[in-house]
Amino acid sequence: MDYHDLLARLGEGSAHPGGFSATMRLLDTLSLPTGSHVLEIGCGTGRTACYLARSGHRVTAIDLHRHMLDKAVRRARRERVDVQFIQADVAALPLPDNHVDVVFVESVTIFTPWRVALAEYQRVLKPGGFWWIERWFYQVGRRN
Repeated sequence: MDYHDLLARLGEGSAHPGGFSATMRLLDTLSLPTGSHVLEIGCGTGRTACYLARSGHRVTAIDLHRHMLDKAVRRARRERVDVQFIQADVAALPLPDNHVDVVFVESVTIFTPWRVALAEYQRVLKPGGFWWIERWFYQVGRRN
């Protein structure tokens, strides 16, 4: 069993340094415009996606693991928020070009073919959009 399968089986939704409280602090500092279409990559159990939806954003959330997505869908139903969940790989995002205002990624890109992932993040981002990528060892924010 690899790391991601273990997280999926445990249902861990905030396995990055600082956990979910760090995510909330980060989102507060980013001051995303209300109503932004946010793509969360590596949504896990949907905790951040649901938080973003409750905060007034339109949210599309992807994860590679079906088990995680099943838990995310149940969370969104329980919290009565609207999130579009998609099973997908970051190397081939099933979204059209220039589709989202924000790409939000925590502790995912480090586990991927990162050049391909970055190209996909950029492809789906609208001109003038914003992406935030946080890895375990460094973080990068970029505005087009």
